[in-house]
Amino acid sequence: MFEYIWLLLLPLAAASGWYAATHRRRRHDSCPPVLNDQYVEGLNFLLNEQPDKALEVFIGLVEVDRDTVETHLILGSLFRRRGEVERAIRVHQNLIARPSLEHKQRVSALLELGKDYLSAGLLDRAESIFADLVDHPPLRVEVHRHLLRLYEQEREWSRAIETATALQQASGELQGGLIAHYYCELADLAIKRGDLNEARKMAQQGLKSDHESVRALTLLGDLASRHGNGDEAIAHYRRALTENPGYASFVFQRLHDTGERQRDLSEWTAWLRDAYREHGTESLLLALVESLVEQREYREALALLDTVIARGDASIAILGHYLELVKIIGGAEAALSAIDQVGKALSSMRDGRAYQCERCGFESTSMQWQCPACDAWGTTSPALPLATHPLDEAKQTKADSSEQT
Repeated sequence: MFEYIWLLLLPLAAASGWYAATHRRRRHDSCPPVLNDQYVEGLNFLLNEQPDKALEVFIGLVEVDRDTVETHLILGSLFRRRGEVERAIRVHQNLIARPSLEHKQRVSALLELGKDYLSAGLLDRAESIFADLVDHPPLRVEVHRHLLRLYEQEREWSRAIETATALQQASGELQGGLIAHYYCELADLAIKRGDLNEARKMAQQGLKSDHESVRALTLLGDLASRHGNGDEAIAHYRRALTENPGYASFVFQRLHDTGERQRDLSEWTAWLRDAYREHGTESLLLALVESLVEQREYREALALLDTVIARGDASIAILGHYLELVKIIGGAEAALSAIDQVGKALSSMRDGRAYQCERCGFESTSMQWQCPACDAWGTTSPALPLATHPLDEAKQTKADSSEQT
């Protein structure tokens, strides 16, 4: 029975609507209004868990009093929110079929029916209704938003771009970031077809829509790298980091891979030091440690990791690198003695999430440009940086070790 408690709101809404209509007719009459028997009958059906019979009663009331139209719009909306889309469609279709409906009421019913079709996945029907309503000034902004959702489901990115542009004009709200994602979706499709020139054009359009788009910049970097233009790729990646420092852990691996073939190791290490000092992400820390190991700067690398572990900011990857470095510096016996410290670190280890949606908190192990949970675009970013930036302390530790030596 509790499943239908939400429907208790309907008789109240219906009663208020009926009361308002009755009050208008009897505003000079001192007799109090009486609740329509059919509303009571519908309420009884709901309490007896017979929503289909209740639905028949409420639909029939449209013929009795057209002032109850608002009640039926509420009824349909509640059905849709509960996932009972077929019932919502039936309510709104019956409303639209009434020739006595005023124009404003018919428009409202059509909008609700379009939402029903969209929720039911009947996208062609929904699009047809929204196309008829999009030029209705009071609904223009809302209809554009519904069309955007529809075109995203259909993956009609070109039409989504047109609609987002129209929404920006109608609402005054900037949609550049969203439009950039749509262009990047087109670029991804072009890459899958092997049309890299078209992909580049689409990514450039995305960057034109949003000059700070990390997605467009990394796409352009990827495409330049495919063509063997390492310098151009690096320029795009570095700009992506400058414009979007929070995405450092996402971008730097591309920068690292591109620079592998043409970088100066000491210059690369210096860049990583600066990037890690500024952004403090784990991926930058590990890249810096690997680079230091390549240059046999073992003690500085170990000091970096040791500081992070001591502050309870370690992960499995950090602990693994730590043990390897201890073994390199002090041999197997030293590695065994470090096990105790690693065990303590495990008790306070950070979780392993890589990316998280800033809007709904959805976590994933890979970048999701559109959040699968809340459908928001561009809200997923790399996990929070390490709580501390131990680079300077690590340098001090290294200096102290050198003096003792």
